[in-house]
Amino acid sequence: MTRSQKLFAAAAALLLVSVAYVWQLPVSQPQAPTLDEALLVLQSGTPTRLYSGAIDAKTSQPLDPRDRSYDTLIEGRKATSFLVRKDQTTVDTFYQADGEKLTYTREYYPPRPDELGRRIKALITYAADGKTKRSEIWWRINGTRERIGHLLDTRTGRYEEMVLFDDGNTAQSTRITEPNPFANNFEPKLIIAKRWLNNARHSLVYAEQLQADGTRDQVSYDENEVPVLAKHIGRWGKVGTTVKFFFPGTTQVRLESETNASATLVTSYRLDGSVLFKQQLLSYQQSTLYFAPDGKPLYEQVVWTNDAEAGRSLWKVNEIDERGALKRELVWSHGKFTTETLYNVTIDGVAYQKVIRSYREEDGTLKHVDMLGRKVATRSVDYTALDNIRVDIPAAELALPELHDEIPLPEPTVETPDR
Repeated sequence: MTRSQKLFAAAAALLLVSVAYVWQLPVSQPQAPTLDEALLVLQSGTPTRLYSGAIDAKTSQPLDPRDRSYDTLIEGRKATSFLVRKDQTTVDTFYQADGEKLTYTREYYPPRPDELGRRIKALITYAADGKTKRSEIWWRINGTRERIGHLLDTRTGRYEEMVLFDDGNTAQSTRITEPNPFANNFEPKLIIAKRWLNNARHSLVYAEQLQADGTRDQVSYDENEVPVLAKHIGRWGKVGTTVKFFFPGTTQVRLESETNASATLVTSYRLDGSVLFKQQLLSYQQSTLYFAPDGKPLYEQVVWTNDAEAGRSLWKVNEIDERGALKRELVWSHGKFTTETLYNVTIDGVAYQKVIRSYREEDGTLKHVDMLGRKVATRSVDYTALDNIRVDIPAAELALPELHDEIPLPEPTVETPDR
């Protein structure tokens, strides 16, 4: 073994013990700093710079001529690199004995006029392959830890990263990921995620987990860790996705949905558990059936979502009587009310099966009425705008139902009709 190889081995052993002690890292990590660097770390017990980073007050240049971007070589192999970025942060990089694989890197904040040296910003260690990140610690400029991470499984590359609150000890969020070479931009695959509040309870406010079957569960909580929103995402995205909203502070479901290949089915509840409405959401149309507290249907709204002139707008409202039969039908065209149809009504003592009342689009006044029956003569009446007869529609029937971004709509499978 040459003298340089002995130095590598001694440095590795010393730094291995010290770093493993300070950061509680496994002692199987190969290291390749200089012997002097290993001794410094061992003596101080805290991260140290290879060079001081001290600045000459007169020239504003580093006191040590080596405090610039450079590489150090041992027998032609790269041992360390020192880099100064444009923002004046610096990075020390240490290599394994082959001079190519990374051992660890340390990053420092820009120098401050009132301090000698620089404050450490990050320490990142690498696995034996020199590429896989093995652990990391990021510090705020005040010295508290901002983020930590470590490799959980060398076989899968599963990695846990935790963001800490200002005290440097309390978890703000955590993520467990695995490499995903097939994703866009090689974005890692999220396995588990959690977020907490910085309150006395350290309340969990969000949890997400990838299941073995490829589906994903997401739950949001309030400050008392009572669920607010629960989402089960299908393996292939929208299809198979279910969503539940809860009344604040309770476990009573307020709204739930399920998406299949053709439609999203939604049910809304009152606080007492009775059904408020049921919806069928298509990519181009939404129908909503409202119920009374006793479960009897009241009216149905049909909304076009792709109206070329009016956008999302009412197309039809069907009112239902106590027996469940259609009582009145109201129709709009491109956002303008046009037709009212009454079913099974009596006018001037005559029972009609259907009465169709047509309205002017320009001002909403009644224009024409047709009264139709099976065993009675058809009767028609015209009206002028001066008669000023208008339709009476309850405000609730005109209000469009609320849509939630969390509830997915199915993708159109055929060309959708355009209104």
